[in-house]
Amino acid sequence: AALRDMQRDIYQQGFETVAREWIRRLEPELDDFGRWRAPQFLELARQFDQSGSRDIDAFLRFVPAQEITEATGASVVQVMTIHKAKGLTFDITIVPDLEGNRLDQARNEALHTQRKEDGEVDWILDLPSKDICAQDAPLAGAAAEAGSEACYESFCKLYVALTRSSHGLYVITTKPSGKSQNYAQLLSDTLAAEEDKPFGDEPAAARVIFESGDIGWTEAKRAEAHKPKAEPTLVQAGRGHVRLARRRASDHGAVVLSGAQLFEAGGSDAVTFGRSLHKVFEQVEWVDDTTLAKLEPLRETMPEAVDGVARCLADEALAKRLAKPEGDVQLWLERAFDVVVENEMISGVFDRVHLFPDRAEIIDYKSDRVGDEASMKKAAERYTPQMTTYRQALAKLTGMAEQKISIRLIFTHTARVVEL
Repeated sequence: AALRDMQRDIYQQGFETVAREWIRRLEPELDDFGRWRAPQFLELARQFDQSGSRDIDAFLRFVPAQEITEATGASVVQVMTIHKAKGLTFDITIVPDLEGNRLDQARNEALHTQRKEDGEVDWILDLPSKDICAQDAPLAGAAAEAGSEACYESFCKLYVALTRSSHGLYVITTKPSGKSQNYAQLLSDTLAAEEDKPFGDEPAAARVIFESGDIGWTEAKRAEAHKPKAEPTLVQAGRGHVRLARRRASDHGAVVLSGAQLFEAGGSDAVTFGRSLHKVFEQVEWVDDTTLAKLEPLRETMPEAVDGVARCLADEALAKRLAKPEGDVQLWLERAFDVVVENEMISGVFDRVHLFPDRAEIIDYKSDRVGDEASMKKAAERYTPQMTTYRQALAKLTGMAEQKISIRLIFTHTARVVEL
C-alpha cells in the first residue's frame, strides 16, 4: 500500500516533491555524506521532472547516467581534465600524469588537411605511417606539418594546465628517460636544477627537481586566516582609480543603497531582502508555466523574496527575457569566475548568462528601490562600470568578442529590464 501511495504521489506531484518529503523524513538518520548527496539527488529529480515523464523505470535509468559538476567555492575539490579546466581558476592546482605521448604526436583520429598558399584546401588524407611518408616529399612535408601542429596543441594544453592556480601549483610526474619527448622531458629540460632534493623533511621516493617560492606558504595563509579582523574604517569617496593586482568585479548579491537609504528605517532589511531575492532567482532556470510552482517550497523561509520574483515574472516582457529562446543556448546560473584582464585578476559571480554559438547575454538582478525613469537611469549608469567588467570577463572566458555580448539589468523593484 505504501508503494502504491508513493507511485500515486509521483504521478501527481513529480519526483522532486516526493523525494524532498522523504529526505525530510529521513534527515535525522542521514550521515554527513547522505546530507551532502541529498541536494544532488533533488537536483536530478528536478531535471527529470522537466521532461514531463513520470516513468519510475526511466528515472532509475536517468539518475546513474548523469554527471553533476560541483560549483566552485571554498573547501570544494574538483577532479577534471585539462580541457574542462580551461577558463577556470583555483586556489591550488595539482597536475599529475603528464607523461603521455610525444609532444609532436598527432591524434590518431585526425585527418591531415593540406592547404594551398591562398588558404584553400588542396587535399585531405589519413596520413600513412612515418616510414611511408618519408619516401614521398609531399607526404614527408605533410607529416612534418602535422607534427608541428600537434606540438603547438600540446604546448597550448600544457599552458592551460600550468595557469589554473592563483596560489599553488604542484606538478607530479615520473623522472623522464633520455629519449622521452613529452611534457615531463620538456619541464625537466627547461626547469630542473642540477641536483634534485628529497620532498619534505623525511627521506622518500619522491624528489623535487624544481621549486619556486616557499612550499610552506599554506602555513602563513592559515595563520593569516586566524588573525582577528580589523575594525572597518571609513574612507573618503571620490578617489582616483588605483590599479590593483586583484579586485572584485562586485560582491555577489550586493545591494547598492545611498547613505540616506541605508540609515533610514528598514535600510538593513532592504539589504537582506536583496540577498534573498538573488537566492530565489538562482532557482529560476528557463521560465515557463511551472516556474512559480517550483518556487513555492522557498516561500516558507523567504516569502517576500518569492513574492518579489513572482511579481517580476508576471511582467510578460520580463518573463520573455528569462524564457528559453530558440536555437542552441547554454545557461549559466550563479557562475563564479576568476579571470585575468589587462594584468588584473578579477573575481565575481554572474547572476545569469545566456550563451549562444555566436553571441552571449549577461543578465544581472538589481533590487535598488528605483521608482521612476530618472532614478532607474541613474542607477543603470552607476552599474555600467561593473557590468563592463563582467563583459570583459565573459569575453576572456569564452573567447567571444565583447561587441557580441549584450548586458541587461533587471530592476526587480519595478520589474523593468534595462539594456546597457
